[in-house]
Amino acid sequence: MTDTFQVDATELTRWGRKAATQWAAIARDEYGRGLQRAGHRVRNAGNRRINRWHGELQDTSTVTTTASGETYTTVVAWPAKHARWVDQGRGPIEAAPGRMLRFETRTGEVIYRKRVGPARAQRFSTLGLAEAKPGIRQELDEATRRAVRRFEALS
Repeated sequence: MTDTFQVDATELTRWGRKAATQWAAIARDEYGRGLQRAGHRVRNAGNRRINRWHGELQDTSTVTTTASGETYTTVVAWPAKHARWVDQGRGPIEAAPGRMLRFETRTGEVIYRKRVGPARAQRFSTLGLAEAKPGIRQELDEATRRAVRRFEALS
């Protein structure tokens, strides 16, 4: 003896596809927002480590978050032309023969020198990232909680 039965799962499958699409949209929104906020934490931590006389360097900092498929990328940048030397330091500089180096101080005074010594690295980007790591995890955990709450509200 054989019994046969059939279940039509079309409605359940349709709901599953709809839920997956909604979850993807919610996750993209919440993780994008969470990573943007995490990027601001990194930027703020890095800016706090920049010596106060480099205020224009702090003003140039940017945070950009992009999503490509399942991958989210946050870039924290200091695009000022002198950011690399402030972050990584530099060796001594000597002017070309017959020339002088020109510097302008915060007060507007202009100083000329034939040579200047090395500048110590401030390492604001790597130290700022290390300082902000716990905050990055916190922002992503909060983004996950917000996404789950939003998805549960749809049910």
